[in-house]
Amino acid sequence: MAIRAVSKTATLTGLVGSSPTSSAMKLILVRYGEHEDGHLSDKGKEAMFLVAKKLESLVKGKKACIISANIPRAFEGAKIISEIIGVSSVETFDEFYAAEEKNIYVDIVRAIKILDSLGKKFDVVIAVISREYIEKIGKKDLKRGEILVLDYK
Repeated sequence: MAIRAVSKTATLTGLVGSSPTSSAMKLILVRYGEHEDGHLSDKGKEAMFLVAKKLESLVKGKKACIISANIPRAFEGAKIISEIIGVSSVETFDEFYAAEEKNIYVDIVRAIKILDSLGKKFDVVIAVISREYIEKIGKKDLKRGEILVLDYK
C-alpha cells in the first residue's frame, strides 16, 4: 500500500477575510481509510498506521495537534495516528464532516476559523476529515489513506 504525500503552499485565510498567522503552520490533511458500517476496516486501520509512520518525521520536535471529523471512522484514524506519533489527544469537530447525500454541507468559513485558531497555537495540525473538506481546503481529491501537506498561512 503506497502513501502519496503531496506538498503545496496555500494561503487559505484570504478566502474568508481573516488575518493570516505570523508564520506558516503545516496543515496535514488526511483522508481516513476504508471503512465498513461507519468504522475503519482492517485495511483502513492498516492505512492509518502507514500514514502515522510517514508523519512521525514531519512532526518530530514540533508542537502538533490532531483533529478529526466527529464521526467514528475519522476519530479511529486520528486515534491510531496520535498513538504512533505521540500526540496525547484528538479533538473532534462537527465542522469537518460533510455528506451531501445526508444534506450536511461544507461550511468553509467555520472550518477556516478553527484552522486559524489552531495555527496560532501549533506548528503542525493533522486533520483527519471528510473528502468534501479536503477537496475544498486542499483543492485535491485524495484517495482513502492519503495525505496532503500544506503550508497554511
